[in-house]
Parts: sequence; structure tokens; C-alpha cells
Amino acid sequence: MRALLLLTLLAGCSRAPRNNAGPASPLAIPDPPPVTTGPDAAPSADQVVVHGKTVLMPAALGPQFGIMINLDRPTEFFRPTLEQAEHAHSRLDGFLQGRSARALAPDLHTRAQGYFNQWVGVVLQDGRRFLYGNYFCHAFDDIKQPISVDDGGDCFLQVTFDLQHDAFVGLQVNGEA
Repeated sequence: MRALLLLTLLAGCSRAPRNNAGPASPLAIPDPPPVTTGPDAAPSADQVVVHGKTVLMPAALGPQFGIMINLDRPTEFFRPTLEQAEHAHSRLDGFLQGRSARALAPDLHTRAQGYFNQWVGVVLQDGRRFLYGNYFCHAFDDIKQPISVDDGGDCFLQVTFDLQHDAFVGLQVNGEA
């Protein structure tokens, strides 16, 4: 714990000072939120939560997924609960065994169960709530930030889970370069 605190303090010292001369640009990417790990951690709503290969992203990072989310007009984002993300993940195998997924890669349903996964909640204008899942087959230096990769094949896929209907409603698998 002390080593983590020391690394956190050292990382904070290496940042350049902020320029507070004017208002922040609406396109500016916010600083990464704090990270909470482990079963005893009680995260606040603005923290990234890492649990094994599952990463729960806070609402503040939702807009960074915006270009990847294939939903009409998200009005807000939220950090899903671990239970919501694990439930959606547990249903992924059956979803990927579906007709369209088999055409993409017959064994994707098996491999994707071991992928890293990031989740952010999305609320549409009509109040419907979805989970957006971003899956990738290997770790990156910072899985606490949204991962976006062009190409890469079925090592990268994105899913949309409808919380009200308890079902996946979208699948995007990266292409090959």
C-alpha cells in the first residue's frame, strides 16, 4: 500500500502545472480519474474501478468512448456496477454464438471470455440505459483509459447491452489491416 501511495505521489509530482488562465476547452480530455482496486475499496462515482480484467469507467470518461458507441444521442453516462458488468459479460458467450458472430469468427465466443473488458453506462434521450463494453485480447499500458484501436481483427470488439431487455443489441468487431 505504501509503495502504491509513493508511486501515486511521484506520478503527481511529474505532471506539468496547469494553465488556469482561461476556461477549459469543451474538447479537452479530463485528467484520468483516480483508480480503485480490490474487494475492500469503496470507490466514489468518479473513480475507475479495476477488478481483474474488468474495468468500470466513470461517467467523466464516457465521452471518450463516444465515437465508438453506436447509439443515437447519448445524453449522459454513468459508471456501471460490477454486478451489471459481470452479468453482461456472463451473457456474452451465448450472444457471440449467434448467427452473425459465427460468420465473423467461429471460436470468438470462447476467446472473448478471457479478454480484458471496459464498461461504461450510457443513457439515451428517452431514458433507456445501456452498457457499452469494449473488449481487447491483451493488456495495454493503461487499461484505465478508453482503448481504441484501428484494425486488429477480432482481438478487439465492442458490444452494447440493453439493461431493460437484459440482452445484447450491438456488436462491432474490428477489421484487419
